[in-house]
Amino acid sequence: MGTSQPHLADFPFGGKAFVLGGDFRQVLPVVRRGDKAAILAAALKNSPLWRHAIPLRLHINMRVQQLSGQDAESMR
Repeated sequence: MGTSQPHLADFPFGGKAFVLGGDFRQVLPVVRRGDKAAILAAALKNSPLWRHAIPLRLHINMRVQQLSGQDAESMR
């Protein structure tokens, strides 16, 4: 971290915000010659960084809201 914000040096990634998206149960890490236990151990939720994460859930499908009429009903 630069000298302009030394108080952020103790935060992961220097205090920068990251937005991750997806279903982490479907996107597992690649572990060469790893068995199931090794792959699960390498997953993001087992990372020391995960305790700093703030999970947010989206409840409104914005693509459906942008459609109008019958198209929106068929997408739900």
